[in-house]
Amino acid sequence: MLSHRLASVLAALLALTPLAPAHPSTRPVLTPAAQVSALPHLGSLLEGGDVSWPNCPKGMGIPGRHGYGLPLPTRTARFVVLGATNGPAFTRNPCLRSQLTWARQRHLWVAAYAVVHYPTATELRRYGGRGGVARRLYRVGAAEARHALLTLHRAGLRTPMVWVDVETVGGHRWSTRPSMNNALLAGVLSTYRRAHVRTGIYSYAHAWNKIAGGKRMPHDTWVPSGTNQRAKALARCSQRSFSGGKVLLGQWSDGKRDYDVTCPGTTRSMRSLFAAT
Repeated sequence: MLSHRLASVLAALLALTPLAPAHPSTRPVLTPAAQVSALPHLGSLLEGGDVSWPNCPKGMGIPGRHGYGLPLPTRTARFVVLGATNGPAFTRNPCLRSQLTWARQRHLWVAAYAVVHYPTATELRRYGGRGGVARRLYRVGAAEARHALLTLHRAGLRTPMVWVDVETVGGHRWSTRPSMNNALLAGVLSTYRRAHVRTGIYSYAHAWNKIAGGKRMPHDTWVPSGTNQRAKALARCSQRSFSGGKVLLGQWSDGKRDYDVTCPGTTRSMRSLFAAT
């Protein structure tokens, strides 16, 4: 578990001040409220992207998860979702701070996502404590969320929303019993809720059905289209999501960049999804 000192840091999350640009800019600095009113397409669709460790310089990161040097979002992006983890939970995206600086310099709206995974035997012993397996898994999930929150805090990113990435990460297989996986997810989601951070779920039907047993959840969803077509990503917005939750973001990829688009009718919720920078 985290030390009392780290726990106190997490307790201070609510007292953090909003993000401010890291460097002077020739563009006028707007308050979050002013930025909302200044968005030219508020009420229509907004496009952005998501980045994490694959966008780090080649060779940077943990073994098996070194950066690929992939490009950052294009100049037309209005928002970016930054990955907190370097692949699995309990790791840190080594470029999070520099990616946040990049977003601030461009006055992009920013949110975060964090991958979660089923624990190894060592992680279960370290973070699970004592008791039944489900209770121990709940504690591991809580520890994964605390680690992500601490990572975001240290990078200087205060976001109103964290997307919980639920899929299989190489080397970390989920339990064949969805009830065990859902116990871990319950610990993750409840920890973010106690920190007053809104959560959504990033996944896709095959992964969600296998991991969570197709569990119905009210959380908002971010859904990949599995294609390189914007139109198919937008089509996900009108389809029922893997968990039954409302789809807020659709995603597509060209093999180098991940692109995202706000679903129709959700753009006016930007202040609850992203932090203005």
